[in-house]
Amino acid sequence: QDVAISEPTNGTRVELGTPITLRGYAFDPDFAFNQELTYTWRSDIDGPLGKGKVLEGVNLTEGDHTITLVVSDGRTVVIGGLKKKAAA
Repeated sequence: QDVAISEPTNGTRVELGTPITLRGYAFDPDFAFNQELTYTWRSDIDGPLGKGKVLEGVNLTEGDHTITLVVSDGRTVVIGGLKKKAAA
């Protein structure tokens, strides 16, 4: 599996209180076996952010966040990471 975070881009800065969209994708070579992928997002500061390929309206607290996307097909877990910044 390959996992990537396409939005926001690395190093993005937003004003505190401005909601952001998290968008990720994964390629699973086992796709032919019809395994459903689960997408789980988390911040090293705020903790769990939600589940899904796309999360809209996410509000981060102030600080430099490392956003992690974990994708699983039920058998294999792959982690993608991104340094995301939110500043007041």
